[in-house]
Amino acid sequence: MPDTATAAATQQADTTTLVSTATQATQQQDSTTQAADQRPEYIPEKFWRDGKPDVENLGKSYLSLESRQGRLSNAVFVPDEKATPEERAAYLSKIGALSTVEEYAKIKPENLPEGVEWNDDLAKPLYELAHKHNIPAAAIKEYLDFRVKQEAARNDAINGELNKQLEEGTKILQRDWGSNYGANIKRVEQAAKMVGVDPTTAPGFRDPETLKAILRLSEKLSDDTWSKETAGMQSPGGAAKDIMTNPANPSYQKYQNGDPDTVAHVRSLLAQETK
Repeated sequence: MPDTATAAATQQADTTTLVSTATQATQQQDSTTQAADQRPEYIPEKFWRDGKPDVENLGKSYLSLESRQGRLSNAVFVPDEKATPEERAAYLSKIGALSTVEEYAKIKPENLPEGVEWNDDLAKPLYELAHKHNIPAAAIKEYLDFRVKQEAARNDAINGELNKQLEEGTKILQRDWGSNYGANIKRVEQAAKMVGVDPTTAPGFRDPETLKAILRLSEKLSDDTWSKETAGMQSPGGAAKDIMTNPANPSYQKYQNGDPDTVAHVRSLLAQETK
């Protein structure tokens, strides 16, 4: 069992150790506070570590900021109502927009496919809309090319369906008319031309029942009326040949007798044929 002197010495040593530890902690805290107080104002707090600048992260941040500032120096901002004409022109140039409707109107599709036609009047509203909303010229050109391809595809589909209908109608008429098919088709075409209809483009002429009806109507005309109507549809060369070779033609005999007016008329018809 330790004596009283030894116990007192031990207690004093422990007390001295505790005081020393507390003093060191206080000194360290005071040192940290003093270091924080010494941070220069030009160094942000997030780049101050352990009483000194965090040079590595500070440098990285600076380089990033410098790069961003460089990009912004070449940036063009969207103009507002207070923008100058120069600022507005710079903005339009940067995004590829045009300054007038007339400039947009110069954008047209090239090499239009067969069956697709261009109409400036129909395209004008598009150009006005592009100018109003500052749409890039490249976008308008791409859109027009897209619409042309769409229209060409639509025409191909329509023509394919029309050709299919024509083929089916032809088979029906060949079956029903038999050997008279060729003569009947020619008569139907002549009847259509009498009333000013082009049988090659009129939609109804792909329908076999329509062609049968036209044939029946033409057969109700007298032979004399039919002959007079069809004679008027001859080509100039055909009309001249008919006068020169067809005894039933009222001008045939006059031509054979050398009538000056009739001969001049025939020559005029032949001249028209050669143009």
